[in-house]
Amino acid sequence: MFQAFTVLRERSLLLFFSARSISLLGNAMAPVALSFAVLDMRGASATTLGLVLAARVAAQVLFYLVGGAIADRFARHRVMVLTDLLAALAQGGVALVVISGSVQPLILAALVAVGGAATAMFEPASRSLMPQLVSGQALQPANGLLQLSMRGGSILGAALAGVLVGTIGPGPTLSIDAASFLVSAALISCIRVRTAVSGTDGVTLLRQLLDGWQELVARKWVWVMISQLSFVNVLLAGSFFVLGPVVAKQSLGGAPA
Repeated sequence: MFQAFTVLRERSLLLFFSARSISLLGNAMAPVALSFAVLDMRGASATTLGLVLAARVAAQVLFYLVGGAIADRFARHRVMVLTDLLAALAQGGVALVVISGSVQPLILAALVAVGGAATAMFEPASRSLMPQLVSGQALQPANGLLQLSMRGGSILGAALAGVLVGTIGPGPTLSIDAASFLVSAALISCIRVRTAVSGTDGVTLLRQLLDGWQELVARKWVWVMISQLSFVNVLLAGSFFVLGPVVAKQSLGGAPA
């Protein structure tokens, strides 16, 4: 197992791994901090929280499609830097609004939607960058390490967020998430890729999206899995990200629980 870490001797891969680990840690903190920021608003309810979080999910669903096409057109590490900066700006805005005490659901929804769009455009570029950094036998352990950082960051980030929200509050915790995007952007900007993007040979963005849709519907096992996971994710998101914080605030003592 420890031999897999030898691939991190490659400088660009180490930068990429570090950037993703830091930003994923921050990303896992955000839902916890945002949930309690919304619930701390006067008159806020589970419905209020659900609507704010739904704005982020809706932006992600819409821009994931566009993000994949953009990743095929431009240098992927540069796309990641720009979207990290956009996410930092959006999350910084959320933190500023929460810290100032002038929290309004519509403003929060707009800001988290921008953050969701940035994440959606970041992910396709991120997931397709690895083959440009390593190849051959190193590719599998490199992808394994990336998955490890994703799972570990999700667990540690959520736990850390609960402690931070309980001690320094939701606003400062959200500002830490914003800072994580800046660190990620700085690290990714130093990456040097081995191979260039092949380009789209003059194919329009709309044509790319239509071709992608045709490839999807042509494979039954793909769209069946997507449909099933969409249903499951709706149930999980409602339980963990909406009802979870509400129950924790009302009955379990707040975010640390």
